[in-house]
Amino acid sequence: MCLISRYCRVIWSLQKELYRETLINEEKTKIEVSQKANHIAVVSKPTLADDFTYPNKVWDLFTVAIVLLFIYSVLMTIVTIIQNHKD
Repeated sequence: MCLISRYCRVIWSLQKELYRETLINEEKTKIEVSQKANHIAVVSKPTLADDFTYPNKVWDLFTVAIVLLFIYSVLMTIVTIIQNHKD
């Protein structure tokens, strides 16, 4: 019983130490990020775009039509091959 409780105390102390180190590293990271944030400069003021470039509906519809036509032609070719080989 004594060995188990001693083992539990050792594990508990290791876990507490790991947690403490994690908190310290987190605070160091927060400080570092806040220091680096001071060096960020605004180059230009954000504005709205003059014209949209996407979605281009005409191009999308054309692409979908070509893909569907290709799929249809492949399927029809397969059906024709199967019909010719039935004889």
